[in-house]
Amino acid sequence: MKHPMKTSDAPSSAGKWLAVSGIVIQVLGLLVVVVVVSRAMVELNKAAFGQAGIGDPSVMGDAVRGMPKRFFVINFMSQGISAVGNLLFVLSLTACRYRTLWFYWFICIWGALSIPSVPFGTAFGIFFLVYALSRKEEFLKAPQTSPSLS
Repeated sequence: MKHPMKTSDAPSSAGKWLAVSGIVIQVLGLLVVVVVVSRAMVELNKAAFGQAGIGDPSVMGDAVRGMPKRFFVINFMSQGISAVGNLLFVLSLTACRYRTLWFYWFICIWGALSIPSVPFGTAFGIFFLVYALSRKEEFLKAPQTSPSLS
């Protein structure tokens, strides 16, 4: 059955734009996490071994005590960035009814990978899997396009 607001079976350009933008935001969020965690590890290494290769245990202890707070902040930031990308995916799927084979597989894989990311990733991951798997025929029947923005 056709969506009442949809006049064509062709994938919408707005849906494609939202899907690709969501992927870009997810990648940027991942890069932020990698950079921040890498910097934290460098600082921890400097505290552990000092400049001359001999570390001060009290400095190391202070550095280790600060890590849980830092990683909590990193997790909160990454979940916020990821939520923006996930909301773009939801809009692409529901409002624009974007249906292509590449997006189907992306949503299934992304949903499965998101489930361990409690709490928001779990909710989005379950939604993506249930939504995509329950509408598999719509994605498989849709005219296929590449994920480029052109």
